[in-house]
Amino acid sequence: LPSLLLVLTVAPVFFAGQGEGPQKPRMAPILGIFHVVSIGVATLYARHGVVYPLLLMLTGQAPSISVTIASCLLVWSVACLPLSYQHFKHIALFKRLNTLLLATAIFIAFIQPEMDGDS
Repeated sequence: LPSLLLVLTVAPVFFAGQGEGPQKPRMAPILGIFHVVSIGVATLYARHGVVYPLLLMLTGQAPSISVTIASCLLVWSVACLPLSYQHFKHIALFKRLNTLLLATAIFIAFIQPEMDGDS
């Protein structure tokens, strides 16, 4: 169920506005904000059902909470890339926030701070 929710939340962002020419449909900024929030919630919901098992499969050991959170932030920022660079390319704030989210995910992944629950 978490993976289905994640796919159903991210799919409209990738496939919306695929029209060609000057009549290409545009997404309203409030709808874009709704998509960003819903993708974040779906990613956090899929943390234990999708992200954690993938990390477990890739590394062969149980990942720390900081790596799991960094991976969730990375999935969230990559899923929001079409919003900030296709649908809202004229709004610099969306691009900056998405870049900040991506940089934060990479920073947490490299630093791997100890968080509550890490042993």
